[in-house]
Amino acid sequence: MAADRPRPTRPPGSAQGRKIEEVLDVLYRRRWIIAGVFLLVAVGAVAYVSSQRPLYTTSALVLIDLDRAAGGAETSPIGETTPFVRDNRSVYTELFVLNQSRGIRERVQERLGGDNGQLPPGNVDFELADRNVSSGIRINAVSSDPEAAAALANAYAEEYVAQTQIASRGYLTTTREFLQEQSDRLRGELDEADATLEGRMTTPAVIGSSALVSRLSALQSQRDAAQINLQTRRNKLASINGQLRDITPGLADRVSDATDRRVAEIEQSLSELRQRLQPYERRESAGLAIDESAARAIRGRISELEREKREVTGQFVGQALDAGGVTAPEQALSLIANLKEQATQERIEIQGLQGQIAQLGRQIGQIDSQLGRAPSQAVSLERAQQERAAASQTYANVASRLQQVTVAEESEPGYARVLKGASVPSAPISTTPFKTLGLALLAGLGLGIVLAVARDRVDNRVYKPEHVSALGVPVLEAVPDLAPTIKEALGSDAPVEVRGRPVAPELVTLHAPLSPASETFRHLRTAVQFSRTDAVVRTVVVTSAGAGEGKSTTSSNLAVTFAQAGRKTVLIDADFRRPRLHEVFGSPVDYGLAQVLGGRYADAESLASLLPEAFSGPVDNLFVIPTGAVAVENELDGPGDGRATVANPSELLGSPELRDLLQALLDVVDVVVIDTPPVLAATDAVLLSTQADATLLMTSSGKSKVGDVRQALAHLDDVGARVVGAVLNRFSLDKALGYAYTYGHYSKYGAYSNYGPYGSGRGASRSRPAREPDATTTQTDNGQ
Repeated sequence: MAADRPRPTRPPGSAQGRKIEEVLDVLYRRRWIIAGVFLLVAVGAVAYVSSQRPLYTTSALVLIDLDRAAGGAETSPIGETTPFVRDNRSVYTELFVLNQSRGIRERVQERLGGDNGQLPPGNVDFELADRNVSSGIRINAVSSDPEAAAALANAYAEEYVAQTQIASRGYLTTTREFLQEQSDRLRGELDEADATLEGRMTTPAVIGSSALVSRLSALQSQRDAAQINLQTRRNKLASINGQLRDITPGLADRVSDATDRRVAEIEQSLSELRQRLQPYERRESAGLAIDESAARAIRGRISELEREKREVTGQFVGQALDAGGVTAPEQALSLIANLKEQATQERIEIQGLQGQIAQLGRQIGQIDSQLGRAPSQAVSLERAQQERAAASQTYANVASRLQQVTVAEESEPGYARVLKGASVPSAPISTTPFKTLGLALLAGLGLGIVLAVARDRVDNRVYKPEHVSALGVPVLEAVPDLAPTIKEALGSDAPVEVRGRPVAPELVTLHAPLSPASETFRHLRTAVQFSRTDAVVRTVVVTSAGAGEGKSTTSSNLAVTFAQAGRKTVLIDADFRRPRLHEVFGSPVDYGLAQVLGGRYADAESLASLLPEAFSGPVDNLFVIPTGAVAVENELDGPGDGRATVANPSELLGSPELRDLLQALLDVVDVVVIDTPPVLAATDAVLLSTQADATLLMTSSGKSKVGDVRQALAHLDDVGARVVGAVLNRFSLDKALGYAYTYGHYSKYGAYSNYGPYGSGRGASRSRPAREPDATTTQTDNGQ
């Protein structure tokens, strides 16, 4: 029963030591996965490093006049500062502008692009200069072409300096161009006014409307000045928007669309509040008493609205930057917010000028209608005189402003200059191929280990004894792979003739009795003999969960070791579906278990004479009973083929005849070993296990699945089978590095140390070739 089964013992050593052993075991077992991934990554890394061209780097240093950039420049002669001069600027702000400026990149591309418009190969980055140049920016260029690297760094440096000049001169340039146009136009109008006045001086005039004409002339002069100021404001607004677009493309449009409505509402409220405050201010300036609390409330509200206007502008600039995927330092955000505030103020000024011009136009129209009722000659002369005076005054004002703006533009140098140009590098930078290879190899090793562990996690096969004992069944022996022993002892896997029969090479206990593999079967024999303390084990059933797990080979070698120990042993092939023992021992196939059961050889006397005559094995004391010539019902080749018909192998193996046969055999022999079909393939093994003293469950390292073994054990437990233990077949240290049985204790015995991968393989004597067993061999085995 399952309750009577010996429980596996915990291996010695600390829990930490066992954990380390398990990890090493997994890594060693999956070493080919690790080696494959490592090799793949290594080849890729070598190919990558080999394909890399040497890189050259150089840099240009640009010095920034922070005092001038931050507002230290004097106010321009026209009475206003440029947008850039009004802002708080720092080196961090300039780095942001340099990284985000689309105009600089486009001009560099036009400058270096050549015919195809493509920049030279390379990368450019910007950083703060070293401590010695705290207000400097270093422009670094990296390229596979040293001349291209120098060209890129110098082009960006020069275009950035030009950008600062454009930023500083932009408003002055547009103002100068506009004033130049107005000066030329007014010069022409003044010449026309002189000619008109000269012609009308010869005509008698009646002076009576001079006041109206003077008023009209003054209004026209004011309107002309307002129109010039309006165009100047428009130019300034265009310059500010151009700077915004250059720093963050599309930001100006997003800001103006979203903030204008709210800012306009705030400005409307401010205008109304200021109008309400005017009466209080007039009375206060006249020394009259006023309502202090009401005036204070109005002023407080005006302050709140002005603060809200600044916050709305700044908040939306930050949101627009986030929406555009741009990250800016605090100084750059302040710059953009200030530019936006200036743009909003300019639009308000433009709206005011437009209203002023419209109001002046209406007043001029009223005076024109009044003059239309005055005498025409007098009005004509007065008008000509006033127009000439107004044109002269307007022209003088514009000419004076034009001169001032021209001087200011020519004297504006910008606030940056190239302190050191980039030189052509003479030697490439260190590409650190060894560092790249080292990192790649480490990554490949790590990836290989991860994949190896993952593969081991999803693998539900058993590899070492601990995997089997964890299922609740002790492992009596771990049988190594027999291929090295067969190759060492026989040189090939061809059958060997023993006593006139072709015996299979996997009978290593017969062909190589001194090998470590043969010793494992002798250990197994001893473990089976002493597996039960309540009874003597004489009947052994060998089965497995699935096919191909080595039960026939194990049962054959186990039977040979029993016979070599001087115990009369019968080996029965009870696998009617896939019989194989007749191939292992070279036995005739026409007579076997089926015929014995059919002939009713159930008494000890008849079996004592039958066994030596029909079933003698290749070694003394061993008798092999194959299945015989059988045909499972519905699988007959045809009538009269001479084979015994087995309607149902399970019913035959569970019949009283088989029980009588086993009892009769135990009267004449010492041990009966029964080779059965797999548990999960048929119920034959389960039925036979109920009639055996001990049942061995075969497992195969790297083949048997945990679920199959667990299910087979459950089937055997259901019928009360006495499962004394399991055998791990094809066990190899290649699949279980941490397993305690390293076979090192065999190295002191000459021939033992030459077994396959477990011995040194050098200087050891070869195992004896297979030969006819003699009395000496039998006596030696008996003594063990």
